[in-house]
Parts: sequence; C-alpha cells; structure tokens
Amino acid sequence: MRRFLINKLIRDRMCEYMTSRGYQYTPTIMEQPEYIAKLRDKISEEAQEVFDAQSREELIVELADLCEVIECLCEAENISELHAPKGSMLPIKQHQ
Repeated sequence: MRRFLINKLIRDRMCEYMTSRGYQYTPTIMEQPEYIAKLRDKISEEAQEVFDAQSREELIVELADLCEVIECLCEAENISELHAPKGSMLPIKQHQ
C-alpha cells in the first residue's frame, strides 16, 4: 500500500471523503498555538491563490476558501464581529 504524508490543514469533508473511498489515515489534533500558526500559513497560501486566479469563477472559489480560513482563525482566536472596527467588512461571525 502506498503511503502519503499530508502535513497541512484539511477540511473535515476531506476526512469523510477519504473514509468513503476506503483510505486509511491517522489525523493529528494540534495544540491551539500550532493550529493558529497553521491557519496563518493557510491564509498566506489562499491569498496567493486569489492573486493567481485566472478567471472570475476561479476567483470566486479562491475567495470563498480564503474567507473560510479567516473565519476559522477568528474562531480560534475568539474574535467576533463585535471586535471588528465599526464599518469593517471582515467576514467574521459572532461566536457563541
């Protein structure tokens, strides 16, 4: 059996996909500081993909990905719309 090391954040849906296809995997649950660092790295990666988008459709997909990672970072840092400067357009939700 071939083995792969995926040393990056993946979406929950990817775990479901891998399981449904019969792949075996061992996820690693990160401590909060490492998770936040990985999210910051992921924001940089997604921002580059926004920059590199060649079509409107690709841009829409990449912007959605970037917003998703920003939301995850805001949640991890317990930042809500209440913390955002008045009138800002940060794509963050109020967390419970």
